[in-house]
Amino acid sequence: MEVCIVESILNRWRGTGTMIYALYLGLLFGLITEWYIGILVLIGFLIGESFGWGKWVGALCYPETKKDLQKEYEDKEGYGFPYIHYMANFFIKEKDNFFKYCNLALYFRGMIWALFLYLSLVLFNYISYLEYIIISIIYGIGFPFACYLSRKKSFNYKNKFVSIVGKWETQEIYYGFIHFVCNAYIILKVFYGI
Repeated sequence: MEVCIVESILNRWRGTGTMIYALYLGLLFGLITEWYIGILVLIGFLIGESFGWGKWVGALCYPETKKDLQKEYEDKEGYGFPYIHYMANFFIKEKDNFFKYCNLALYFRGMIWALFLYLSLVLFNYISYLEYIIISIIYGIGFPFACYLSRKKSFNYKNKFVSIVGKWETQEIYYGFIHFVCNAYIILKVFYGI
């Protein structure tokens, strides 16, 4: 249970302390596999984490604030590599249904993050390609789902170490739990051969 809380809090800190979460995952996977896997996981986390998502999370956590959609269309988040805007916009035009587009863009964003994060684990045969794809899909679905959950139930907790106040910060806790579930599966697989 403590690890679940740690991963949820680290995901919440991700906004300001990305390196802390990356170091944690690098150390965790380095200890249960090989040291170089830990370094590759750390690098994969930082690469996957570096792509934007604010436009989509903001829209899905606070849809009531998105009255001026023309302003949203002018936001060029996701236009650069890995071209998330273009992938999502290919299937659902941003100007036709902005919120469905945001769900799909955030799905792609989460999936791409997991693809970078767990790449070394699949390349060095710690997880199968099928598990790699399934975990990436879970990360993808989990991102917009965490936003949805935050609209249904938000937390209001603050101390000198962590602030979980409002929908945005709450979705980071929910998404951190999804990270925990995926990481727990991988750890169980490596240790116990599930």
